[in-house]
Amino acid sequence: MQAIVFDMDGVLIDSEPLHRRVEQELFDSYGLRVAAMEHLGYLGMSSYATFLGVATAHPREWAAAGLSVDFAVDEERRRYMGALRRQGIPFVSGSVELVRAASAAGWRVAVASSAPEEQISLVLSTAGLSAVISCVISGDDVTNGKPHPEIFLTAAACLDVSPAECWVVEDSSNGVQAALSAGMRCVGFTDRSDFSDASAPSQVSAATTVATSMKEVAAAIDPTLAVP
Repeated sequence: MQAIVFDMDGVLIDSEPLHRRVEQELFDSYGLRVAAMEHLGYLGMSSYATFLGVATAHPREWAAAGLSVDFAVDEERRRYMGALRRQGIPFVSGSVELVRAASAAGWRVAVASSAPEEQISLVLSTAGLSAVISCVISGDDVTNGKPHPEIFLTAAACLDVSPAECWVVEDSSNGVQAALSAGMRCVGFTDRSDFSDASAPSQVSAATTVATSMKEVAAAIDPTLAVP
């Protein structure tokens, strides 16, 4: 294996609770009744795919709200970025160290996230990781979002490696499915406090292997990588 491709939300940063809260507040403000388990089904998807799914599942409420998918996406991104800047970026313990260790050990490293480029850039620059990431693929860079494998195949092409030479670190069922469909090995990462009803581990059960800390992620991919 020559390359590691990291998802961002839920892997590098513990942002899923904030994402879910912002989305739920947006749903509520427009009278959209989206249940928690329905919301979980959109985990790992782009904002566009999420709101398109909600619009399709709740056509009457969506029409009554007078929303467009593009407006909802822009509003969610605006609210999320504001919250992220106010509260600070919640990095997953050991994630920054793992990225640095992998790069220093000669692994080619990419980030492939459904998030927009603006959010990814903010996270990487804040962590001081911009110089060690060889490729960044955002949700805006692909036509088909997760669980379609396009984002990971695009990352492999950017890194100039074959899919079989890539490990992916993912926290959602949609992301795991995308990685496996791309022909890559996948570590399913489950260390999240949200969805305490045990649905979080089941999100990644199909992965090649499952890890609950960045130390376990490192051990699965390359035991020589030192992560505190």
